[in-house]
Amino acid sequence: MGERVTRKIMEMERGYGGDYVLMYNIFAGAGRYEDAERLRKLMNKRNAFKLPGNSSLTSVLTGQTDIFTYISQKPNSCCLMLVQ
Repeated sequence: MGERVTRKIMEMERGYGGDYVLMYNIFAGAGRYEDAERLRKLMNKRNAFKLPGNSSLTSVLTGQTDIFTYISQKPNSCCLMLVQ
């Protein structure tokens, strides 16, 4: 059922990558790795993207809070960047 709902949403919001990521995780969680990879290629073909999330970390020693964001410069590579 999750697959049907997500496919319908993906038809309506073709450029929003969050829907593709959700469906990818459903496929991968069910062991359907070929379908997951096919979906990843479709996401790239449609130029869909997902905005990165941010995480904050507060030091218990200093009380300083740092915010990190996920960045990817090329496929299959990533790093965390400190946002100042």
